[in-house]
Amino acid sequence: MLNYITYKSMRNTALCVLIAVFFIFVGCKQKTEDVKVFDVTSDSLVAKITGDSIEFVNKEGIHQKWESIAGDKINFDDIVIKTGKITDTTEDYYMLLGTTTDGNTRIGVLLEKKGDDLYFAKQDNAVVMVSCQGCKVGCDPVVVMQYGKPLVNCSPCPECLKQDKFLD
Repeated sequence: MLNYITYKSMRNTALCVLIAVFFIFVGCKQKTEDVKVFDVTSDSLVAKITGDSIEFVNKEGIHQKWESIAGDKINFDDIVIKTGKITDTTEDYYMLLGTTTDGNTRIGVLLEKKGDDLYFAKQDNAVVMVSCQGCKVGCDPVVVMQYGKPLVNCSPCPECLKQDKFLD
């Protein structure tokens, strides 16, 4: 009788363990769609222009990459592509912008338009990310013409610190 109780108890325990393992595997199933980490090179397609709208190819991947490069949290919704005219010229520019959650750091990368596609632009054979840090007002990445080429600089503020990061 004791052997029968021990056998039944072991069988119930084994059954419980198998059920627990089953629920762990089913409950912990990983997401099948992993976000592709974005490669920041001049060959990386950033966005497509369709009519008046600009659509990111992989905004989540850019968000993750920028946070790792910046070393700080960046607002996902604040990653935008800005377009305008370069100061004192008639040339258009496209710039990828991001802002940290505390609002003290803004980053910008110049984009190059090829047909209806936007790619990271090379400056002196490298993709350059400009970080403007120090002020909540001013100290924004801006596109200026320098030595006949468009470059990203920081708008003035009393304590603005500009840092260039070469990515390619």
